[in-house]
Amino acid sequence: YSNLAPGNYSFISEVSLDRRNWFGSDDSFFSFSISPPLWRRKWFIILVALSIVAAIYSYIKLRVRSLQRDKRLLEEEVQKRTDEILKQNKILADQKNEIEMQRDIAREQRNKIEAQNEEIQSSIYYARRIQSATLPPKKKLESILKEYFILYKPCEILSGDFYWIAKSNSYIFFAAGDGTGHGVPGSFMSMLGLSSLNDIIKSL
Repeated sequence: YSNLAPGNYSFISEVSLDRRNWFGSDDSFFSFSISPPLWRRKWFIILVALSIVAAIYSYIKLRVRSLQRDKRLLEEEVQKRTDEILKQNKILADQKNEIEMQRDIAREQRNKIEAQNEEIQSSIYYARRIQSATLPPKKKLESILKEYFILYKPCEILSGDFYWIAKSNSYIFFAAGDGTGHGVPGSFMSMLGLSSLNDIIKSL
């Protein structure tokens, strides 16, 4: 009898000579048990189940530990990057403050220069009025000359060039002069020239 399931069995043998009448004896009775294979035993199944549970638990534990380690490393890297960004932001803020301070200084200097330039321009225009007052007026020119024209184009606001006219007795004197320099120095030279010519005429 092969492939018997695990369990308890009793084997009874009987004998028949004519196949009608069967005879047995107490010695012809045999009881036996078939144990289940190893993998079907309860303790083995429990052991395998516990092993599987322990393996799953160990895997989860290792996985959680690995994730925690990766999380810690990531947090350290993020903190490191954050510190670098904060450091760079501080440097940029310092540079911005320096640029703003330099801008304010440049703006202040520009305002000073503009104020000085405006003052200088006002002085120059005032000097031009003085210089224009020293040149012969239009009425004087018309009283001495009948027909005339004057081409007077200063290189700058003030000019070292000048024109002059005077009449003494029956003589008419006129001059077109060029003083040394341009601007304020040239205008001083032209005024000196006009003053000298007037003094010469008065001394005649």
